[in-house]
Amino acid sequence: MKYGIDVAQWQGNIDWSKVKKDFAILKVTKKDNTIEPKFLVNYKGATANGIPVGVYRYVYAKNTTQAKVEADAIVKVLLGLQITCGVWLDMEDSSIKSLGKNNLTNIINVMANTLKASGLKVGIYCNRDWFLNVLDGSRLAKTYPFWIARYPLRDTGAFNPNSTISPKAYAKAWQYSQKGKVNGIKDDVDMDVLFDDALIGAVPVNDAYYPKYTGNSTSIVSALAAVGEKDTSKAHRTKLAKANGITNYTGTAVQNIELVNKLKKGQLKRA
Repeated sequence: MKYGIDVAQWQGNIDWSKVKKDFAILKVTKKDNTIEPKFLVNYKGATANGIPVGVYRYVYAKNTTQAKVEADAIVKVLLGLQITCGVWLDMEDSSIKSLGKNNLTNIINVMANTLKASGLKVGIYCNRDWFLNVLDGSRLAKTYPFWIARYPLRDTGAFNPNSTISPKAYAKAWQYSQKGKVNGIKDDVDMDVLFDDALIGAVPVNDAYYPKYTGNSTSIVSALAAVGEKDTSKAHRTKLAKANGITNYTGTAVQNIELVNKLKKGQLKRA
């Protein structure tokens, strides 16, 4: 088993050098699909201290169109980042509770398929009531790992491996407390355990995009070579430009800098 935490902006400034945990799940986007204010700071802090990172999205989508928008926003934020503990869809908002099992399953599948297409692993977070009564939990669990929130009546923040409320029989992860105390974090924090160590995997490879370029060159040829591209010919760069929205590529400095900037953000699609 692995022991970790999940955090959002409400935890304030975290001293990740003091957080001695096996993993951290970070809130990635807000309701309006913009990036969570503390996400990048927490991501950099956790990864710099060797803590594997996953993310969660509090789902508001009421239909598959909105689900696709929410998932696309997550993908945009995560491009080029090392997300080794998956993306967790947080299913708990009261505004979507009455949509019905079929509609909620469709929303989950659309989001999951969008995320998986970018090389990301996907799981579902909810409480026991949602698993049993709101979602089609037993069927969804055949496809997705579940992370269940369930706390003891007397929540002290301590983990009890023999607890009678453990969801281990039907879930891969358990949020067992919301009153944890962790070095480096001032306020209470959610505490989690992964029953399946395999949920902390290798860095997903997204072959649709080049790795993020971290150099200083403004030359697209040099930048492409630096990220492992062997074909830097103009013919190939023309294909790259077209794949990235530049349909009239002639190799001008402006066009090449646009490609380099995309590469620096990890947003340059392969052709």
